[in-house]
Amino acid sequence: MHYCTKCVQPDTRPNVFFNEQGICGACLWEEEKKKIDWAARKQELRDICRWAKDQKAPYDCVVGVSGGKDSTFQALYMRDEMKLRPLLVCSEPCQTTEIGAKNLENIKNLGFDVISLSADKELLKHFFKKDFYSIGNPNRASEYCLHSSVFIIADKFDIPLIVNGENPGQTLGISDMKAAGGDATQIWATNTVKEKVIDAYADDADLAALFLYQPNMASIIRKGIRGVWLSNYAEEWGQLHNAKFSMRHGLSIHPASMDPYAKGLYRRFYALDHSFREVNQLLKYIKFGFGFTTDQACYDIRDGEISREEAIFLVKELDGGCGESYIKAFCEMIAISEGEFWEVANTFRGKMWSKEKGKWVLDNPIWEQEPVKGNYTVRGIMNRLSL
Repeated sequence: MHYCTKCVQPDTRPNVFFNEQGICGACLWEEEKKKIDWAARKQELRDICRWAKDQKAPYDCVVGVSGGKDSTFQALYMRDEMKLRPLLVCSEPCQTTEIGAKNLENIKNLGFDVISLSADKELLKHFFKKDFYSIGNPNRASEYCLHSSVFIIADKFDIPLIVNGENPGQTLGISDMKAAGGDATQIWATNTVKEKVIDAYADDADLAALFLYQPNMASIIRKGIRGVWLSNYAEEWGQLHNAKFSMRHGLSIHPASMDPYAKGLYRRFYALDHSFREVNQLLKYIKFGFGFTTDQACYDIRDGEISREEAIFLVKELDGGCGESYIKAFCEMIAISEGEFWEVANTFRGKMWSKEKGKWVLDNPIWEQEPVKGNYTVRGIMNRLSL
């Protein structure tokens, strides 16, 4: 595996790109952000919002929400800063966490109209199992519903503007989305949901049963409904900023007693809303050699919150962490044994893994390429960061 020379992003992320100096697209975006005329960008967004208000729809925009840090910031920004009347749409996960349910109630109490869409849970569980066996990503069906929900509601209510959070082409350095800029209608080009849903699940359900999984884009285009990535227009957008902002408005995060090794997290404001994210991140680690800790550490390096060496230490310690209780609960949901889980999961091992003395190990990981010299502890870094 090769890693970005500035952060700890590996070249195994699907569609990630690096320049000739070995710097990943996400770090290049951070440099590009310093050259942007953000006042002009904000004015561009205001112009789009003015156009949306001029359409005289019952709501000016649709914002997808889970109640987490990003969606809470999006909803309040569009209402309070852009002066729009948003309709919030929640696509309910297969199983919601206790914190996720609390945060969704919090956002409702901030003074918004909210619609919740819930796809057939039994069918979702079926797709979870199918996708676990076929592609090693049990969360794909939920992502179809999540991305579709705002488009479906905008279409049905003739709401002119859809507001999404961050363009992964910019913030993750994914090449196939970078050209989209601020146009969030291009979300269907992203890796996870680029396959037509009928092609993904045609053997399991008819088109009527898949209504909540993919919007009518022909209707969206015909009506002239627009979509924006807020990260393209709001200079303050960022993981830590959104967390602190949303906590000031009632967001709950994981408790200080959270076990970072079981969660695969050292930041307590991630992975709040739905169950089995830990399992999904474990599977990502198995497939691509990196997990949720890498994602967090890359953001924190770019924000100046941790050093690169601290990031390497955290990745070595926590990446792919997933407590046995999460695996057990997932297995119970899709009715398989834990032994079968590992048999299937290991069929997706990427080429960066090899077996040594019966144990799977990464070949030449970043902590071997750049050994950690400092004396760190996970809890010590967490206590310094505080959130």
